[in-house]
Amino acid sequence: MNWFDGPTELLTEGMLSPEMIGPPVWDLVNEILFVADEQLLLVPLNRSSYFDAERPFGSDPFSLTYPNGSPFAPEGISQLFWSPQHRILLLQTERPYREVTAYALSEQLRYVLDDPSLPRWRDAQIVGWLVEGEQIILLDAEGEPLVWDLTTGEEVRP
Repeated sequence: MNWFDGPTELLTEGMLSPEMIGPPVWDLVNEILFVADEQLLLVPLNRSSYFDAERPFGSDPFSLTYPNGSPFAPEGISQLFWSPQHRILLLQTERPYREVTAYALSEQLRYVLDDPSLPRWRDAQIVGWLVEGEQIILLDAEGEPLVWDLTTGEEVRP
């Protein structure tokens, strides 16, 4: 898909741009496509122009970074998980570090909010949703499962 020219009528895996980092995430509730790049690119499905998510109160694009501030290695992002109910994006990286990071977006999805309460898990891996958009299953550094509840913000060990 060439998102710079707008979405096409039919989207198949073979049409995805080779520059795209990982699989996109569809949000059919808000009719938008999330694409991970150095920035977080959002493509409305109504054929309006794509846009980068920004930091609140500024015009700079939001950059995806590791805790030390260095940018994500583009080839290292492997998965995106989106909760439209909570407007939380979970991002899985593989290289150079295996990490899971949660980001909150504004109601209009234009801004990534600075929310220090959102977790980052080092040496973790996303397994998938336990309850779609509400609870996500992860494996921690020791390979033990944990569930993060997006409503309460709590981690639960089975």
